[in-house]
Amino acid sequence: MPSILNSAAGLSRRSLCNAARHLAPVMAALLLLALAGAADSVYLGLSPLWPVEGQSLSASLVTFRFQVEHNTSVALCNLSLDDQPLSGALAINSSETVNYTAYVPPGQHSWQARCAAAPVENSTGHVNFTMLDVLPPSVSAVAPANGTVSAQGLVSFLVNASDDAALANCTLFSDDVPVTSVLTPGVGVIALNASLDEGWHSWRVGCADTGGNANTTSLRSLGIDLTAPFVAFSEPVPWLNTTVESVTFNISAIDASGMQCALSMDGSQAFAFSLPLSGWYRTPALVSAGNHTFQANCTDQAGRSSLSPQGKITRLAMTQDDLLLQLGTDKPAYQPGEPLDILVNATSGGKVNLLITRDGQLYYNYTYTAGPSVSPPGVFLSTSGTYTLSGTLTFLELQRNSAAVFTVGSALACSINGSQQPRLGVSEPYSGSAINAAGGVSYSWDFNGDTITDALGQSASYAFLSAGVPVTLRVQDTSGQATCQLQVQPQAWHALQFIVFDNATSLLLPGALAETGNHSALADTAGIAAILLPGGQHFVLVSKDGYDPYFGTIELSGNLSLTIRLSPKILDGQPPVVTAISPVHGGILGGDLSLTFGVQDASTVRCTLFFSPYAGWWAAERDDIVLPPAEGTARFTHVLSSQNLTQGTYYWKVACEDSAGHAAESGDLSFTYASGGITEVGASLRGTERILVAMERIEAAIEGARRLSPDEGEVASILGVAAGLDSQKTELIRIRNEYRNTLDPLVIVESEADLQRFDSQFAPSIEAIEKETLVSASILQRDEFVKYELSESVRETLQSYLAFRGSGEGDIVRITEALGELQSDVTITTTAYRVETAFLSGELRNITLLRRRLSFGNASTLSRASIFLEHIPKSLAASASELAFVGNYQVLEDDPLIRLYPTEDGELIYYFKKEVPLERVRDISAVVLEDALLDAASGSSRLPTGFAIASLVPGGGGLAFLAVLVIVGGASVFVVASGFSPGRRASSSRPRILPQALTEALQRRGVTKKVLSQVDELLGEAEHAVRARNHQRAKELYRELSALYPSVPAVHQDELRGVMTDICSGINGAWAEGLISEAYRGLALGDAAKAREAYRQVSRVYVALGGETKAKMHAQSKELFDRLLTLDAEQAIRSIREAVQRGDRAAAARSYRKLQALYRKLPPRQRLAMAGRVAPFLDVLRKL
Repeated sequence: MPSILNSAAGLSRRSLCNAARHLAPVMAALLLLALAGAADSVYLGLSPLWPVEGQSLSASLVTFRFQVEHNTSVALCNLSLDDQPLSGALAINSSETVNYTAYVPPGQHSWQARCAAAPVENSTGHVNFTMLDVLPPSVSAVAPANGTVSAQGLVSFLVNASDDAALANCTLFSDDVPVTSVLTPGVGVIALNASLDEGWHSWRVGCADTGGNANTTSLRSLGIDLTAPFVAFSEPVPWLNTTVESVTFNISAIDASGMQCALSMDGSQAFAFSLPLSGWYRTPALVSAGNHTFQANCTDQAGRSSLSPQGKITRLAMTQDDLLLQLGTDKPAYQPGEPLDILVNATSGGKVNLLITRDGQLYYNYTYTAGPSVSPPGVFLSTSGTYTLSGTLTFLELQRNSAAVFTVGSALACSINGSQQPRLGVSEPYSGSAINAAGGVSYSWDFNGDTITDALGQSASYAFLSAGVPVTLRVQDTSGQATCQLQVQPQAWHALQFIVFDNATSLLLPGALAETGNHSALADTAGIAAILLPGGQHFVLVSKDGYDPYFGTIELSGNLSLTIRLSPKILDGQPPVVTAISPVHGGILGGDLSLTFGVQDASTVRCTLFFSPYAGWWAAERDDIVLPPAEGTARFTHVLSSQNLTQGTYYWKVACEDSAGHAAESGDLSFTYASGGITEVGASLRGTERILVAMERIEAAIEGARRLSPDEGEVASILGVAAGLDSQKTELIRIRNEYRNTLDPLVIVESEADLQRFDSQFAPSIEAIEKETLVSASILQRDEFVKYELSESVRETLQSYLAFRGSGEGDIVRITEALGELQSDVTITTTAYRVETAFLSGELRNITLLRRRLSFGNASTLSRASIFLEHIPKSLAASASELAFVGNYQVLEDDPLIRLYPTEDGELIYYFKKEVPLERVRDISAVVLEDALLDAASGSSRLPTGFAIASLVPGGGGLAFLAVLVIVGGASVFVVASGFSPGRRASSSRPRILPQALTEALQRRGVTKKVLSQVDELLGEAEHAVRARNHQRAKELYRELSALYPSVPAVHQDELRGVMTDICSGINGAWAEGLISEAYRGLALGDAAKAREAYRQVSRVYVALGGETKAKMHAQSKELFDRLLTLDAEQAIRSIREAVQRGDRAAAARSYRKLQALYRKLPPRQRLAMAGRVAPFLDVLRKL
C-alpha cells in the first residue's frame, strides 16, 4: 500500500485547519466502512519517529515522521501541533512511515499523531520539542535620504524593522560609532534621534531579535552644516594697484558642504561656479582702466550664504615708456677716497635698486623708494678705475633700467718736457702732459713768472731774454686742476768746433763722429765738426771706425775750437790678461782697502770692477775704467773706505774688453774684512746705514736658503732657516724704526752722540741677529739605527698592575691584546745628521740633527696611538743653549715634552737639534714620565731609557684605560695603565692639559678636581673666543687663567703657559690686523702721520705674535713699510725741487742726502720710478 505524504511547507496554520474541516465527513464514512468489514481482530500500531521528545531544531520547516502499522484496508490519521490540527485526514492503506512537513515558528511546541482503523484508535501521545530562532530581522532605512545636508545638528533617523519572533533592540551608528539605541521597539517604522557634530557623517541602523540574530541598513551619508561658508581672495590683494589689463582672481572657500559661488565686479555677477567642501577657483578677467570693486558670494547646501571682504582694484593706464629713471654722479671723475654723490631722477613711488661695479666686482648696492627729497647715500671709492653706476626702477609690474659711467683715479698731475738750459734769445719748444686726467684737459703756460698766461695749448714755444724763472704749466680737467713747474736756466750757447786728424798720417779725418751728451756732429770733408752747446763742463767723445776713440772733458765758456788726433787701432788678436794683485784671495784685511788689478793688452782696454758682500750677486763698483795699451801691465787701484765696510766676507772681480772686442775676467775673488767694531768712530758704517746693510745681507741669506739642494732644503726647513731669517729681518726693521722715531723721521744723524746712543741701544741686538742667522747648511754625515724588540714581560706586568687596580679579566684581556698589537707593529727609526752651518757673522759650526720616525704596520693601530712622548734628562735639558726643539712644538726647560699626532702618510715624525757632538747625542736616552703617573704605577720616580707610546683603550663599566708603553733599552719593557671615566670634553680637538688618569695622584698633592676642571673649561672657552674673533671675551678669559695659574702643579705650568701664549698671540694678531687696516686707511686719506703711527704700533705688537699670524703680519707690514718709504722719497724729491727753485743750496743738499739714504731701502720698482723723477735735478745738484 503506497505511503501518503502530504506536504504543507507552503501553507499557513489557518489553511491547514480549513482543509481538516472539509475532510471530516469523508473520514467518518471511511471509518464506518472499515469497522463494518473488520469486526474481527483489528490491529493498529502507532509510534513517533521525528522530532523526538526534548529535541531542539533550528530549521523553520519541520518534517514530522511517525510509523503506522494496521491490518485493515485503510486507516485514517491526522497530525496536530500544540493541540491544533496541523494536517487533514490522512488515508493510510497499509503499514507505512508517514512524513508531513510544515512551518513551525520558534518556541516550545508539542505534536501528536492520531489514527483510527474501525473499531480501533491509537495515538502517539504528546511529543515535546523546541524550535530555535535563526532568521535575522528585516531592517530598511526610511529617512533621511542618502547625501542629505541638514542645517540642524539634531536629526531623526527612521527605519522599517520586523522579525519572525520579537525585536530586542535597534541601534544608530554614526561613523561606525554607536550613538543611541531603542529597546523592544516592536515592528514597523522606528525613530532614533541623535545630535551630530558639523561635518559629513556616515550612518546606519542595526536591529537584533530576541534570538540574537541581527541585521543592519545599508550605509548612508549625512552632512551637518551649522555655519555659513568662509570666502576670501588669495589674489589679488584687497587694494591692488596695477598696470596690467588681465587680472587673475583666485577665490578660496571652505564649508562643511558643497557651495554654489559667484564673482561680482562692480556689483554685477561676472562668473558663477561650484566648489566642493574646500577648494579654490582661479580665473583671469579683463579690467578696464580706473577704479573697480570685486567680491565673491558662496551659498552652501544648507542654504547659508557668505560674502568675501570687498576688494578694490585701481588699474593705471601706464607702460614702460611712462617711467622715468635718470642716473648720474655729481662729476665724471673722482680721486681715490673722495666723496661721490649719486644723482637719481625717478618716478615717485617706484623702487630703485642702485649698483656700482668695476670689472665684475660689486662695490655698492642700495635700494630705496623714490620720492620727493629722497636720495641715496654717497660712497667713498679708494680703488682707481672705471666704474659703472647701474639702476633698476620697479613700478608695479613695470621696470626701467639706466646706467652711467664715472672714473676714480689718482690725483691730477702734469709734467713738462723741454730744455732746462735754453739758449738766450732763441725760441725753445716746450710740451706738457696731463697725468691721471679725467677728460676735457686744457693747458695754460706762464714762462716769465708774472702769473699771466703766456700761451695756451699742450705745446708752446718761448724765447728767454734774461735769467731763468720756473716755467709753470697749469692743466685742468673735469675733476679739478694741477700745476707743475720746470726750472730753467737760460744760457748763452757757444760753438764747439772739432778739427780731427789721423795721428799716424797727420791728415784731416772726415767722417769722424763728435759727441757730447745729447749733441753730436759728423766731421765734413775738411775734417771739421761743429756743435752748439751751453756753457759749462762737457764730456767729449770723438770716434771713427778703425781708430781708438778720444775721451775728454772740456770747460766751455765761449766759442772753442779743439784739435783731435785719433790713432789707428792696433791689430789685436788676443784677449787682455787680467791679474788680481791685491787683496789676495782668502786674505784677511782691515782699515781702508785698495783693490788693485793689472791688465796687459795690445790695445785700449775698458774694465768694470764688481764688488759685493754676497757670493753670486754682483754690483758694478766702477764701470768707467779705461787703460791704454802697454808693453807691460797697466795697473788700476780703487780705494774702499773703512767707513763703508763691516766685519764679514766680501767678493770682487774685474771684467775687461779691449778695442778688438776681446773680453776677459779675473775670476771670483774674496777676502775677509775684520773691523774694530761699531763703537770705534769711523771704523764701520754709521747709524741707520749699518742696519740697512744688515738687512740686505739677510735678504741675500734668504735667497741662498732657497737655492739649497733638496736634502739641504729639508734640513733648512727643519731648522727653520727661512722663518728665522724673515723674523730677524722684521726685527731689524723694528730696530731701525725705533732708532728713527727717536730722531727726525727724515733725517740721518751722524753726530757722535747719536752714534753712541745707537751703539748702546741697538748694536747688541743687531750683533745677536747676525750671530744667529744661518746662511748655509750642508749634510756631512748620516747614521741610522732601527727597530726595537719588545719583551714578553709586558703581559705579566700589565696583569699584575690591573689586578692591583681591581680590574676585571675582560679589561685585562682587551688592554693586553691592544698593547700586544701595538708592540708588534711599531718600528722606530732614528736618523742622525751632522750638519755644517755658516752664519751671517762668518762663524762656522756643526749641529747634530736627530730625526725620530715612528712607522705603524697597521692603520687601525695608528688610529689608536694618540700621544708620543720622549723625555730628555733634566740634567741635559737644564741649559737652553745646549738643547732646542725645532718646529711648532713646545719647549719645557725643566722637563721637555713633545706631543705628536698621526700624520696622513701613516707615520709620526719629529725633529730636535743639539749643538753637541753626535756621540753625546746617542747618550740621550733617559725617559722620565710624570711623577704622579709613576707613583700610581710603581712608586718609582724614574724609568730606564727609551720611548713611550700612549694608547686609549675602552674598558668595561664606562671606563677607559690610558695605557703607556715604554720601550726601554731595546729589550725590557715596562707598562702602566690607569682606568678613568672619559671627560665630557673628550671630543675636543685640543688635548686636555692634564691626563685624567692622573687626577687621583694629583689630588693627593693638593690639586683639587675643581681647579683642574676650571682650567680645562676656561682654556676651551678662550680658544673658542679667539676663533670667533670675540677678543674682549678672550682677554677676560686670559685674565681668569692667569689667576688660576699658581694653582696648577709646577710640572704642568709650562704647558698651560704655552696654551695661554697661543691665546694671547691670537688676540694680538687680531689687534695687528686692525692696525694694518688703520694704516692703509690713513694712506688712502693722505694722512701719512696716521699711517706711520699705526705702523709703529704694529712693530711693537709683532714681537708678541707667533706661527702663521706672524708670517702673515710680516708680509703685510713689509708692504706697508714700502709704501711709507715711497711717501718719504716723494717728499724728499719735492723738497729738492723747492730748494732748487729757491736757490737754497744747503737745503737741496740735505734733501738729496736724505733721498740717497731712502733710495737704498726702496723696492726695485720704486727705485726706478724715483730715479726717473730725480734725474732732471742731477746737473743742478752737481753744481750745488
